[in-house]
Amino acid sequence: MPGKSLNDNERHLAEFWANPRDNIPFLKSIEVSGGTGLRGIDGSIIHFRYPITVICGKNGAGKTTILSLSALAHHSPPNWYVHWGNTGLHRTKGDRTYYTFYDFFIQSPADTGFSHVTITWRYWQVNREITCSFTKIKKWNRKYSSRPERAVDFLPLSRSLPAYEIRGVRSTFLSRNTRPTSEILSSQSRKHLSSIMNKRYTDAEIQRSKQYFFQQCTSSVPYSAFNMGGGETCMITLLNALERMPRGGLLVVEEIETGLHPEAQKRLAQVLVEVSLKKHIQIICSSHSETFISALPQVALLLIQRSSNSHVIYDDSPTVSLIMSEMTGVVQPELIIYCEDDPAKILIEESLTSDMRRRVDIQSVGSDVYVIRQSVAHTRMRMRHPIRCLSVLDGDCTAQMVSDHILSEAQDRTYPLPNIILPGNCPPELWAVNQLQITRYKNEFAKQFNCSQTSAQSYIESLEVEPDLHNLGFCLQSKTGYDKVDCLKRVMKAVAPLHPQLDPLRAKIGELLG
Repeated sequence: MPGKSLNDNERHLAEFWANPRDNIPFLKSIEVSGGTGLRGIDGSIIHFRYPITVICGKNGAGKTTILSLSALAHHSPPNWYVHWGNTGLHRTKGDRTYYTFYDFFIQSPADTGFSHVTITWRYWQVNREITCSFTKIKKWNRKYSSRPERAVDFLPLSRSLPAYEIRGVRSTFLSRNTRPTSEILSSQSRKHLSSIMNKRYTDAEIQRSKQYFFQQCTSSVPYSAFNMGGGETCMITLLNALERMPRGGLLVVEEIETGLHPEAQKRLAQVLVEVSLKKHIQIICSSHSETFISALPQVALLLIQRSSNSHVIYDDSPTVSLIMSEMTGVVQPELIIYCEDDPAKILIEESLTSDMRRRVDIQSVGSDVYVIRQSVAHTRMRMRHPIRCLSVLDGDCTAQMVSDHILSEAQDRTYPLPNIILPGNCPPELWAVNQLQITRYKNEFAKQFNCSQTSAQSYIESLEVEPDLHNLGFCLQSKTGYDKVDCLKRVMKAVAPLHPQLDPLRAKIGELLG
């Protein structure tokens, strides 16, 4: 379920994660620090705040690095075998295998090396925190067996390759001499498969040889991976991995929605919540799909943002709108602000930080009556318009006027309409001009118009005697040569960014953005 409202399964999963009782070292965070960093990630801590974590971000942001470090967080218990898929490594050391740094972080002569970097994993196990660190100097300085034991499996993107494109799979499973073992999906897993793919499966299984595996299923007729769609092969592989995973294990999946259409992605999200709750399996995956991430609780989402050589981690319930704005490069608002006119809109814009501004859509709609009318209409349509709204009224509007407008527009229904009144008991243009009497804002006004203090004082005096400050832009245009809209923006920019009287506005917007 998108957002912060959880259904029963999601809520029970959150309660389990807040205080896990299993005697299992659940992975709670990863820290990368020191030296050259790791693939550009340095000084970063990634927290896992829910049993299911979906890592989002643009290509090259560091998603694969975090997935790899997640798979490396634990050592395999006895009799546990990690599966690499049909294109990966096939190690068989005694009765157990496990992941190593050299499985994920391979350096060629063309690659920039890394050294003196420290990876720290933190776990929570029966009311106590456990920490494990590895440092790379020339080699990694710890034995892999020093990691806490836990069953871990990693499903790479190569699982989506068609079976007929992998020579080893073709030669193995087309041979009459192959004697594979069969892992048949349980009836519950088949139900999940049928639900996700929206068709009935009476049989589904994974056949394994020493090095390769192969999907088969029956839906009306039997058929194999040579004749399956990519979504089917990926889902049979995923459900098999979830089924073989013991209680409390960790499953890491790259691009989890690969091969699935949007409706199937929604059902997959529901299945992951159900299986994670039942078996207390931790799932860490990556995704680029708005449909998939929208089908999970907001607390399950994690956004990585890369800027030059640094990374910003949003791991405390980033919104879907923020995530998609980052991945698409197109701002998708999380909050719509209705205000009266363009001066109010510009004042609001200039008062916000760049992070806040990119997350809101500010619309000037007319008088105070129209602001409330639009907000009421927006709230009535909330089921089809899930983005919240805020009404911002000019300073010459009173709280009683706002209440009367809401009562008039809402009639016999009560709507929760967040609203705030701008400072000054006057229109925003007049309030801004009045603030220019204060030295710090007068100095900033001079900087904005790139003029001397004497010229700035002359401009301000002309504004003070202007009979209609709705003409503020025209007045300054004739004196400065700047475009009238640009003049209005420069006045607001001189006053708004740090003015304490606008702190309540910033606080209210921050509250609504979460």
